[in-house]
Amino acid sequence: MQTSYSYMAPEGLLGLMTEDFTRYVDTVIPQTAVKIGKMLTADVTVGLVRNAAKLPATAAEITKPAAMGITPWDQSREGGSDWPIKRPTPVLRRGRIWVTAESAVTRWTHPFIRHASGAGGTELGSFRGDADTATATSCPFCIFLTDAAQGALVLVEISLV
Repeated sequence: MQTSYSYMAPEGLLGLMTEDFTRYVDTVIPQTAVKIGKMLTADVTVGLVRNAAKLPATAAEITKPAAMGITPWDQSREGGSDWPIKRPTPVLRRGRIWVTAESAVTRWTHPFIRHASGAGGTELGSFRGDADTATATSCPFCIFLTDAAQGALVLVEISLV
């Protein structure tokens, strides 16, 4: 039986957008299920809607203009940590958001975003502190605002607009 309770809210939650900075959120249609806190890129397959999105598959997709934003947590949505396939999904294009660090990261550095499976991880769209043998690419429009160990939450600022 729990006999003590904390009155302090956690510092951050995966996918939580902070309120201390201007933000711009857009809507995309992911072509696969997407986890919270992952970078999405444009899916330019012929015949898809204008805002079709996917997880990054090449280094070139990490850089503008192909990058579409980071999937946030939505407290109004019931269940699960994945955004379902072909469901309108928000993406943070400008602002600050908590994501999981795939490797140890240092504040005030540009994150590397995974676009292929490698020794350090397999989840595409994940944020890390190094290139992991060329399977992650530096993202010039994002910056880590906090330090974090592998698997911990890290605050990322993104500016695509």
